Amino acid sequence: MTNPLKNKVVVLLLVLFVVIMVLSTTPWINKISESIKSEGLNVTAVYLGTTAPNGTWQFKVEDRILTDCAVAYVYNYTPPGKLIVYEMDSKAFRVINPSEEMPSFECSGELTYGYLTANFTEPPNTLTIDVWVGTTSTNDGYIYFRQIGDWMFINGSYVGYKAPSLSNNYMLMPLEELEKITNSTGIHLVNRR
Repeated sequence: MTNPLKNKVVVLLLVLFVVIMVLSTTPWINKISESIKSEGLNVTAVYLGTTAPNGTWQFKVEDRILTDCAVAYVYNYTPPGKLIVYEMDSKAFRVINPSEEMPSFECSGELTYGYLTANFTEPPNTLTIDVWVGTTSTNDGYIYFRQIGDWMFINGSYVGYKAPSLSNNYMLMPLEELEKITNSTGIHLVNRR
């Protein structure tokens, strides 16, 4: 016959062992999980304009990156390394920001040379800067965007431009989605000094 007290002692020792193991490994596991899950890189500044910006920038594109209609832009960063910039003409700007006065002017929508620069709290190893040009859509509640292309960087060095796919170079973005981006990163005016 087995001793019932002996079984209880074994169970108690087993439970005690598990509790000690959990308590001793929890800080170690937390430290590992913190190192695996990076804090997320934050964009500290984005500049878009016709003249070169002042200061030091981690990523810089000088190319046909602006349309002559662009007056403002918003951006969205998605880890691990995709910065999307949405340019807007005066009509799209008024739709997303009706309280702000923006004069209309004649433009053709042609691409012009400009500068797009970005700084991060810590530069990502790889970065793709994806640029879209927007105008109001005939469909209320949407902004029509056309992709200009992607500019790619590895370890801070420019590696090349990738033209957009002809079958997938446009989108209709709901105003609600654009407003979320605007609320997150703000709306910025294109610098045309």
